[in-house]
Amino acid sequence: MKTSNLLQASVAAALLSAASVQAATIDFDAASVSSQMTHVNLLASYAAGFYTEDGFVLQSSASVPNSLLAADVTYNAGSYAMAASPLATTTLMTSNASAFSISSIDLLRRPAILNWTVTFTGVKSDASVVTQSFTITNNHWNTFNFNAGFTNLASLSWDEGLTRLYAFDNINVSAVPEPASYAMLIGGLGLLGLARRRQRS
Repeated sequence: MKTSNLLQASVAAALLSAASVQAATIDFDAASVSSQMTHVNLLASYAAGFYTEDGFVLQSSASVPNSLLAADVTYNAGSYAMAASPLATTTLMTSNASAFSISSIDLLRRPAILNWTVTFTGVKSDASVVTQSFTITNNHWNTFNFNAGFTNLASLSWDEGLTRLYAFDNINVSAVPEPASYAMLIGGLGLLGLARRRQRS
């Protein structure tokens, strides 16, 4: 391979790395749940306050242990959703404290009492706050889409009520590239242009 072609391939790889946004769906798959839960029974698995998947962390504010619950009662065997213990606040963040965005989440009211509202509060990297509420109006899984303000978040939190009021699943998130990644992207574009100019001459 010619040097110019090798340079172009290297730059292209760097560009892909810099430009990529790590999109993920936190779906509480069986392997992740089984590896983190401390007890399993017919209804739920229990975790001691936090759960990690795809570079994201869910943490519960409840002071008692076993505060996040991975319920398997609404799915086929081996598939899970998550809920929190009564009166707990669940907080979502990245495992390395970097910024992220969220586009949607699935919610299910448990037990199936209609018209239950869940409010999500996002704290952005600049310390500003965004909120959005979703109302569950049936007893089926529903996908709720966040508005455009839920980007560049440092954390996202929501509350459970006095009883186990709703479960959540399929949280669609993406990590926001660090400023260094943008610098790498710009530098890579410059190198690629230089390589093409040399190839033509």
